[in-house]
Amino acid sequence: MRPTSRPNFWQKQEAEAGVLIAGAFLLGSWLLAAQETPKSADDKKPAAEKTELATTEYNNWITLGVGSTFIDGDKAQFMQRRQTRKGPFGGIEDFHWEELLGKKGIFQVDGRGIFDNHDYSIRLELSDPDKGFLRAGYTEFRTWYDGNAGFFPKNGQWFSLYDNELHIDRGEAWFEAGLTLPEKPQVTLRYAHEFRKGLKDSTEWGDSNLTGGFGTRSIVPTFYNIDEKRDIFQGDVNPTWRIRPAVELFLRRKWLVG
Repeated sequence: MRPTSRPNFWQKQEAEAGVLIAGAFLLGSWLLAAQETPKSADDKKPAAEKTELATTEYNNWITLGVGSTFIDGDKAQFMQRRQTRKGPFGGIEDFHWEELLGKKGIFQVDGRGIFDNHDYSIRLELSDPDKGFLRAGYTEFRTWYDGNAGFFPKNGQWFSLYDNELHIDRGEAWFEAGLTLPEKPQVTLRYAHEFRKGLKDSTEWGDSNLTGGFGTRSIVPTFYNIDEKRDIFQGDVNPTWRIRPAVELFLRRKWLVG
């Protein structure tokens, strides 16, 4: 991919993924808040008999956080070195919610969403060890780059983009299903859609003769306009259950004959 020295206008990222993730987090937090603590048998006893109270184990949680950066100087360079945006950011640092289904089944939701920092993640799982599982998730994060190029000290020449705070968004949406039936081969199917989109700086700078008579110098900023997508299909079958009985039978026969 050849770099170019004139960037196109930034295109706004679609917000559907962020809206879905935010909705899932809000729904999970509402369910978490709506859960009632089960009453134990000790609640019916007089206060004198309550010598020891059983500790309640909480399986669901949510952690919130906010922050901000105050920059005096090259903002793009700071964002590239620290890999965090300028200004305020915040959201859900960690989220987990689970619910038991039937005798062995369980439904779980794990997520994270730091808004304005483009740090999103959600994972849903429905599983039963005697039947199988269904899993799905979405992950997105942003990598920051500095679009500035070189400086020519002879005449103080320096070129800067109109917006040198470059970034690339990377993400993956995936779905996975599997069968884990007893005494049966384990089968797993997975589909993943990966993407990479945005602008990043290039070390192959463009040429310029605006050097005050000192010849041509490569000091013009350049960048890569990246828009990549990839779809991956994967299947796995584990047939070891057929081999193990045959090996055990062979060993038993050999031991009996010996």
